[in-house]
Amino acid sequence: MRFCWVFAALLSTVSHLAMSSSYQEELIFLAKEKKVAQEKQWQRLLFYIPLWYKTNQSLVFNEKFFLAKDGRTNPEAELEQTLAGFFQPDDQRDFSVEPPANRHPQCRFPARFYYLSQKLNFDFERIKKVQCERLEAFERDLGVGSISYVFSAGHLGSPASMMGHTFLRLHRKDARKGNPAMLDHAIGFSAITQNESFVTYALFGIFGGFPGRFTLVPYYYKIQEYNNGESRDLWEYELNLSEEQLRLLLYTIIDIGSNEIPYFYLDVNCASLLLALLEIANPDLNLTNDFAWWIVPADSVRTIYKAEGLVKKMHFRASSFTRYRERFALLDSDEKQCLDEMVSSNSANACHAVPSNDSGGRIRAYDAALELVDYREKLLGDRKPIHYVELRNSVLSARSQIREPSTRLESFPESRAPHSGHNLARVGLTTAASESRGLVSVFSGAQFSTTSPPQELAIPMNSKSGFSIFKAFTHSRKKP
Repeated sequence: MRFCWVFAALLSTVSHLAMSSSYQEELIFLAKEKKVAQEKQWQRLLFYIPLWYKTNQSLVFNEKFFLAKDGRTNPEAELEQTLAGFFQPDDQRDFSVEPPANRHPQCRFPARFYYLSQKLNFDFERIKKVQCERLEAFERDLGVGSISYVFSAGHLGSPASMMGHTFLRLHRKDARKGNPAMLDHAIGFSAITQNESFVTYALFGIFGGFPGRFTLVPYYYKIQEYNNGESRDLWEYELNLSEEQLRLLLYTIIDIGSNEIPYFYLDVNCASLLLALLEIANPDLNLTNDFAWWIVPADSVRTIYKAEGLVKKMHFRASSFTRYRERFALLDSDEKQCLDEMVSSNSANACHAVPSNDSGGRIRAYDAALELVDYREKLLGDRKPIHYVELRNSVLSARSQIREPSTRLESFPESRAPHSGHNLARVGLTTAASESRGLVSVFSGAQFSTTSPPQELAIPMNSKSGFSIFKAFTHSRKKP
């Protein structure tokens, strides 16, 4: 009797494996028939991104990202090995592969599994779906309901940030009213650097000397880093993606994990990698095809803005410097003197230029003083001031005595929005003449900032600095 029971169990196992093997072969045949390996969405999942000098290969070099030995250059072989991996028994693990838990291929590559299950219409009666606890916790903790494409304005104090930066904001479904940004997360791609000199950074950045990696951090880190720490405006473009598209995008972050991609300043950067993520989520988008030679963050913003139906709404988050600048612009000469008196004396009581009965003037001066303190102290949330404690407390006390609202600042300065600016590449012709000479100036090259209205990029103080290549020639013009 015992022998019969063991034999029956063994027969059942063999039968199950035979059925699984048969269905695995069916799926591989179906994938070939549908030419899935040639589809853009599958190749984007493997980070095959068409660039003029990087064709027919993945941007990821780590062999652990692939199941096939030639997966980096052969998307069809990787597809077959991926499908085969999905049929591995639950207890089969490859302990050399990160992440450390849930290493079954269905859990290591949830984006691939989700995509192929939809594309090939998996029959879960014939392929067992493995429970991936880490993935479930990831989805539950983030609770994403929508995403925004965020542009951080250029920062001339850092060579890594002169052309701006882009990342994704993950909006929680259950965000509380008041300040939901504190609960959200952000996904970005950036170079892993140390304290390189400008020359070293330029050389490594241009020629791919830095490794790049995707990161997931609380969104308020970005607010503190960009809005307050570096005084950079944030422009948010909420995107119109379905729940299924959002899930595939987030799963792709699990797929790539900590695998590094060589960072190239002009093309394999935050802009190109995030556009590729959006193309994974929605294969109908053609966002990376417009950039043959280079792609910078501001150009990527214009690309998503032009994509029909992609941008749902926009939001502007002014930096501490921008808020102060706008408050200061509202002041008349007496109110500016009042501000100077308060800052010089470290007290709101020192304001004598504006009469105490001029509530409007006092409000504008107090508000400007508070924004100035926030800018200089780089305050966020419950962070306390260090150098201007007495001034801030004094101004807050004085302001609380006037129960009138402050002037609302501009909610979305359209003329300074990154989607309103010019492309990185510009070509132009200017002429000038005097009595004896004429000048014709032809300019071409890359420029990331301009002060020409209305296409003014949101860089603090509207600096005109940039990368420009000018070619000029003159011709003599005799006086008639």
